[in-house]
Amino acid sequence: MTRCQRPCFMSDGLLLIGATGLVGSHVLDQAAGREIGILARRKPGHLSANIRAHIAESNDDWPNAISAFSPDCLICCIGTTIKKAGSSQQFRAVDHDLVIACAQAARDAGTRQMIVITAVGTSQHARGHYLSTKAGVERALSQMGFDRLDIIRPSLLRGKRNESRFAESIWQRFALPLDRLMHGRMRKFRSISAKDVASAIWTLTGATQKGRFIHHFDELMRLAG
Repeated sequence: MTRCQRPCFMSDGLLLIGATGLVGSHVLDQAAGREIGILARRKPGHLSANIRAHIAESNDDWPNAISAFSPDCLICCIGTTIKKAGSSQQFRAVDHDLVIACAQAARDAGTRQMIVITAVGTSQHARGHYLSTKAGVERALSQMGFDRLDIIRPSLLRGKRNESRFAESIWQRFALPLDRLMHGRMRKFRSISAKDVASAIWTLTGATQKGRFIHHFDELMRLAG
């Protein structure tokens, strides 16, 4: 895989969806003057001049907004939980349907690269609603014909969220000691900080080698540098 020393993108070429989430907020924090657009239902806090915010309150409006933006690279950090969404159907509407609709709109508009966060353990044989939903997303995106598709599969994300996720907060307390017990094939299940995932994303933006790339813990840490 070609590793860019710095992100490569055209003016208005980089668009982030899911900017208010744990990883998305770190992507913005690390922009460091580089131009990036965001699409969100609400405007985040103070934004520097290099970040252009596009607000679309309804999910139905997102594909049209993406088509108008016509990004060279789409970064998708969308993610919710069944509890927050209210039902498994509403969870699927966000983590599956919305992601695919946005991706298709981007691809139809000529987007070359997409970077998307799914989850460790995702595969065509995945069981359980969460992983099977992520598997469906990966399968659909892989068939859209992006020049380059980067699939990021983290395990537990470490970091402070704006929302409360009780079970996740409990696991975070034990994450680092448990990580030391994971070796070999289990290394991909090690927890990772959202900040490192964001750093990996920035390294991947603008990568020129074509194909479908899946990134687990060790690769993400290498990319994060």
